[in-house]
Amino acid sequence: MTTRHKHPFYFEALIVLALPVCCLADAKPAPAQCAKVFETKAQDSVALTWEEGSEARVEVASADGKEHRLKALLGDLGLKDAVGVSLPISQFIKVSPQPAALTNAGLQISVTVERTTAVKPGVYSGSLIRSEDAAGSNGCAVRVPVQLTVRGVVPLTDKLTVHAYRWLPFSSLWTCGECAVPLNGPLDLKTTALRNDVPLGGIQNKEGGAAAVFWTGGQSVSSEGISQLPVSLRGLDGAGQYEGQLKLDAAGDKAQGVSLSVDASDIVAWPILVIGASVWLGLRAQRYINVTRAVWLLREEEAALGDDFKESQRRFVEGTRATPSADYSISEALKNERRALREKISGLQTNATLSLDTAGEPYQSMLAAFKKIREAIALWGDFTDELSSLRAALGTQADAGAPPPNYEGQTPALLQALASLLVGRSLTLADLTQTDADVRAAIAAAQLWHTLKDRLDKDSERFQALAGFSTQLTQDQQSRLTAA
Repeated sequence: MTTRHKHPFYFEALIVLALPVCCLADAKPAPAQCAKVFETKAQDSVALTWEEGSEARVEVASADGKEHRLKALLGDLGLKDAVGVSLPISQFIKVSPQPAALTNAGLQISVTVERTTAVKPGVYSGSLIRSEDAAGSNGCAVRVPVQLTVRGVVPLTDKLTVHAYRWLPFSSLWTCGECAVPLNGPLDLKTTALRNDVPLGGIQNKEGGAAAVFWTGGQSVSSEGISQLPVSLRGLDGAGQYEGQLKLDAAGDKAQGVSLSVDASDIVAWPILVIGASVWLGLRAQRYINVTRAVWLLREEEAALGDDFKESQRRFVEGTRATPSADYSISEALKNERRALREKISGLQTNATLSLDTAGEPYQSMLAAFKKIREAIALWGDFTDELSSLRAALGTQADAGAPPPNYEGQTPALLQALASLLVGRSLTLADLTQTDADVRAAIAAAQLWHTLKDRLDKDSERFQALAGFSTQLTQDQQSRLTAA
């Protein structure tokens, strides 16, 4: 059976009395109230830009009229380099003087930017913390907001249209002389966060062709003096209209977009070049057929003259072997004539345009040279037969009968002159023609000589026979015989 107390409020009173004792045991002393020792004059924030020598000054005075030891530190702003790696703020933003004596007259704190590296564009925020640099000081620390603005590449326009030209169709040889984004100010190549190995954006056309746009790594200035960011197109598939967006980081880490339109086409001169090349090829083909090919045929005909002469020379050598006529030769003369003929043929090709002028003097002169050489070669093969005929005509009959007075043992002058044609010598082609005519005439003269000689010999025999019958003749017949 449970026993209940008759006074239930007894224990509650004890608990109420014990609570203050417990709370007093756990309580800690309250912190002492800090004293205001610094006072900022007419400036509640610090604004800086990421430019070499950018500076802001903060005026501080003693709030209680006493001298204090001031220490100013810049808190972390979250500064990052171009690839996103955190940077120590103390290396790039300097606070001076550090530390300094603060009097009632006041003090200026200088915050200066020393830009020595590329920083990711954006707006960085932090605080300038001022505190009393003294042991046991109860001065209140004062924070002044600090804002650092790092401006990136700021385009001068949000729309840009350029033209790209291809040197050769179906090739990747593109040129874009006007591919540059105008900027609102010059670009610092040493500290810019732009990278030339990362695309600024891309473009594409309706057919699915695409290309990447890269910064070339430099900058240029237009004729109007405007700074420009030169870009290049990589992987451009073919001609067409391309559209895309370029992202240029700017202040606030927001992307400044530039709408890029690229009109890609083959160079205007290419169709003209194609037409010109076609015309040129047509003219070349016409010249080949009418000039080059014709000249080649003429040269082949000239070369064939050598084979023809070899055949004629073979006949001549066989027909004049072991005779004085073997010294006849037209080799040197024919060599010179053929050389001159080849020069005339070459001159035809040099001076001709689309066809040979067959009615002109050079062409007719070349034909005449061909005819002259051909006739000489043909005549040379027959010349040996003419010499053989002359040799036979002179040797068919020996000279008989009593020679004229004082010419005993001598060959008649006519026969001697004719026989001189059988002695060979070097001839020109003109000499060959004349000598051949002389040999033909000599053959006829030799044959006529022997015919006349036979008749004279027979008439002499008749006279001698009649002289034996002179005693039987009448006086008149004897007179006529003596006269004959």
